[in-house]
Order: sequence, then C-alpha cells, then structure tokens
Amino acid sequence: YILISTPKSETKSQYSKLITWIEKKHLIPLKTNFWNKKGKPTKIYTVNNFTIIDTIATEVDVTMDDLTSGHKTRLVSKNIIYNSGLKNSLFTTRALER
Repeated sequence: YILISTPKSETKSQYSKLITWIEKKHLIPLKTNFWNKKGKPTKIYTVNNFTIIDTIATEVDVTMDDLTSGHKTRLVSKNIIYNSGLKNSLFTTRALER
C-alpha cells in the first residue's frame, strides 16, 4: 500500500507531506519520504530489515537519511523481547517523567 499523509491546515508540522510504503502482509511501513514546508524532499526513513518476533512484525534494521545535511543514522536492534513481564505502571506519564 502507499499512504500519502498531509497535515491539517491548523496543525503545526515541519513537514508538508509524507509518503509511506506499507508491506501488505504484515502492514509494516517499509519506507517513508518526508517533504519540508517548501515542498522539497528532506528525509527518507527506510526499513532495511524486519523480522517476526512473537507474531509481531518488528523493524530490526532501519536508516534515516537527512537529504539536507547528508547525515545518515542507522539503528540496528538486537535481543528484542515482547511481553517480558514489566508492570504497566512503569509506563504511566508520571513514571516516565521521573
């Protein structure tokens, strides 16, 4: 699927448009292109690899390319564990602000 997203006129956003390519079987975004307010391509987010962990499609290798600065960030995730027994109370706003 291809999803084109634009912010509502009353919304403050640094982007004027995003185009996201979504893998149909697992419904995971594989690539997103970002355009700035002037309509110029500014960033590209790419999922280089994903895997299924506990029935969840999980991005394990992603890259963000900044077309303006030429900077590139790559994130590789290892040892991902879902439903590890952490208490929900650890994720309240109050707990996360500590």
